[in-house]
Amino acid sequence: MSEYKAGFLFATPPSHQYDEQMACVGTNGGPYGFDDFAFGYFDAARRLRASIDEDSSLIDVLLYPLAFLYRQGLELSIKHLIYFLSPCYGGAAPKLTHGLVDNWKTARQLLERHAVDNPYGELDPAQLDGVELLVNDFEGFDSDSLVFRYPADKAGGIYITGFSRIDVAQLNNLMTVAVDWFDSVLVGTREDMIE
Repeated sequence: MSEYKAGFLFATPPSHQYDEQMACVGTNGGPYGFDDFAFGYFDAARRLRASIDEDSSLIDVLLYPLAFLYRQGLELSIKHLIYFLSPCYGGAAPKLTHGLVDNWKTARQLLERHAVDNPYGELDPAQLDGVELLVNDFEGFDSDSLVFRYPADKAGGIYITGFSRIDVAQLNNLMTVAVDWFDSVLVGTREDMIE
């Protein structure tokens, strides 16, 4: 680290330089929306899940970034649906908090309105009920998106109490279904609006 120079961490590479691991950011390829960020979080969770499936030796600590990625993807997907569908169906803007349930209620109302003209399986009331249960469970466990981000609150209180284990395979299996649902709905609603 003694050779590190200030400003190098996010330094812009020369314009003639190209590498597969250079990301386009800001207005270079963007600006990216909540749905793009959600996709990134969900894909990172998929990749971390694959890594855990291959080697679970650090599962006790890998659970935290994994669950955080899932939760952040959920939050951004829900907010995207509100931003995207509100202009067409008269909904409100999302609450810019980390709460899931209030924003899900708004998104669900918009999805129900959208389903009137675009009835497909993902928008079936039973599907929406299942998503709502999952969203409620996630918020019940991590209401402010802090539980999987930090070991303790500002006062030093440990976030996870009353639990001694979390079944990561079950979390992954359930979230895979949820991620697939959100991916399908995010793409489907966009396609519906284009037609």
